[in-house]
Amino acid sequence: MGRTKSPILAMAALLIAAAGGRGGTESLLAADRLITEGRYAEAEPVLLGELESLRKPGQEDPLLGAVLNELGIVYRQQARYLEAERMFRRSLSLYTKLGVEQSLAAASALANLGLVYMDLRYCRKAEPLLRQALEIRRKVLGPTHPTTAVLLNNLAEVYRRLDKPAEAEQGFQEALTLLETAYGPHHPRLFAPLNNLAVLCHSQGRTREAIVFSERAVRIWEKSAGPEHPELATALANLGALYAAEGRRADAAGLFLRALAIAERGLGAEHPTTGHILQLYSALLRTMKRSGEAKATEKRAQAILAHSERENLQHHTVDVKVLLASR
Repeated sequence: MGRTKSPILAMAALLIAAAGGRGGTESLLAADRLITEGRYAEAEPVLLGELESLRKPGQEDPLLGAVLNELGIVYRQQARYLEAERMFRRSLSLYTKLGVEQSLAAASALANLGLVYMDLRYCRKAEPLLRQALEIRRKVLGPTHPTTAVLLNNLAEVYRRLDKPAEAEQGFQEALTLLETAYGPHHPRLFAPLNNLAVLCHSQGRTREAIVFSERAVRIWEKSAGPEHPELATALANLGALYAAEGRRADAAGLFLRALAIAERGLGAEHPTTGHILQLYSALLRTMKRSGEAKATEKRAQAILAHSERENLQHHTVDVKVLLASR
């Protein structure tokens, strides 16, 4: 069966935090929990306060790198990509200055910077960063350590976007196998590769396989993270699009409306995820002959996505050769 362009949304990763855990402060641990729960707006002031407390003239505290990395994660999840890029670059600069650029903490910042470039559609710029991060983690932890699955998933998503489906599927499956072996079949860390396998299968016309992966991802995330976690919105919208492709329009509409409500509450009415969900919903409305609603929904989606594009791309500096190669 011929491949079709996928209208559904990939998960560009499990979050890779340079966790405050060992030796971290109570504030940094609290911020970690807020990020895990999807409470990004609440995490930001906690991290900014920690950042201020760690600033000491003439001293470079390694914990500062973790705080900068966590702030970058918060900004990326809020679609504030340029601010996120600055935080990750500052974190990497500090680790280099301290001579720990081959550490797990540095690998985290490298990988997260790669995700920002993926978000900005600079996949060829993201690929070497993710590869470098994967090499560091494998060297420090071993090739079969389950945390390497995060990077395998991210790198596979780069391959999918670069139209390398065989390499993408191999990476997603390898990530899934590592995680299932380490944690069992129902662990929340399986969410991203399952969702991304659904996206890949759908793009190749393998819709029934995609639905199996997508339904499993939704079940896992609802049980582990709860019904209001912002990342659940993407999974619900994807499942809605797959149901729509199978002609299950009423089921699809319900999932889109639920996904939209979660995204608006957790991420905001102007977040690009909200815009993407509206796009998918408008396509369904057209098939249901609800043209007026479809036009209004599409108009709102386009406005959100255009605003995000202007905010995040117009002042972003990147090598022209890299930009042209990654489109």
